[in-house]
Amino acid sequence: MKLISKSMVDTNFSIPNFLNKKGYEYNSDYIYLTSYQDNCVYILLVDDSIYTIMIMDGHRYVFEMEKDIYGVMDEFKNEIEKVAKK
Repeated sequence: MKLISKSMVDTNFSIPNFLNKKGYEYNSDYIYLTSYQDNCVYILLVDDSIYTIMIMDGHRYVFEMEKDIYGVMDEFKNEIEKVAKK
């Protein structure tokens, strides 16, 4: 799991709204994965790449995942603590 983007967002920022405005569709291009510290985490599928997107402490984080779709949950749980602290 590699952090590829971290940017400040407004308190009312919505990941689904953001992705929908970019042309991505729920259940087709992105889905809800889990929650982390009471924040929703989504998976975005783009071509052959898998990303997780979440908001934490007023920042939007985008991670590129290294595992296939079946290993994303384990990869996220195992790596989030290390990556989010950077």
